[in-house]
Amino acid sequence: MRQALQSGVLLLLAAATAVAQKDSFKKGAAPPPPPKTGFKNGGGPRPPMNKAGLPKGVGAKMANPANQFERLIAMPPEQREQVIEKLPPQHQERLRARLEQFDKLPPQQKTLRIELAKRYFALSPERQEAFQTQMHAFNQLEPRNRRMVATELQSLWALPENERQARLASEAFKARYSAEELQILNTLSAANILPH
Repeated sequence: MRQALQSGVLLLLAAATAVAQKDSFKKGAAPPPPPKTGFKNGGGPRPPMNKAGLPKGVGAKMANPANQFERLIAMPPEQREQVIEKLPPQHQERLRARLEQFDKLPPQQKTLRIELAKRYFALSPERQEAFQTQMHAFNQLEPRNRRMVATELQSLWALPENERQARLASEAFKARYSAEELQILNTLSAANILPH
């Protein structure tokens, strides 16, 4: 379970994201036109924009990249390669390496990792970012501390939400971990992406 936590999501995140972005990287594709400013007749304030330069809420519901990755791995090798070739060269290299890693896994691990990725991409963008940040912090911990935090995470994930919060808030619990470890435990236990 700990192995799946550490590498399962991380293996698929970049690969699934690259697949999801393939349309943005089509060779010779022109960037989308900038959104119009103001309302009808040019008047009024400009609506708030998202990172893609579109009014907030437009295009918010994108396909789950994990589903797209799942479709990619189900393709015959020739068809898979056609999809990969639409990506920029640096993304092609990384995606091929990740697919090769993924292909070597036993079927049960493949299924688990796809499920982890689906659950990750179902989180809000803010929770995904927080999850990634804390996964990185988790992977930087000393091995002994990482094992201790992973064991604690498994316990927290098994608890109902109110009990999880009570445990995290208890002084005895806080005394056992560093501030960094507490942040990791808080964020990762709240965004429980493991299948139940």
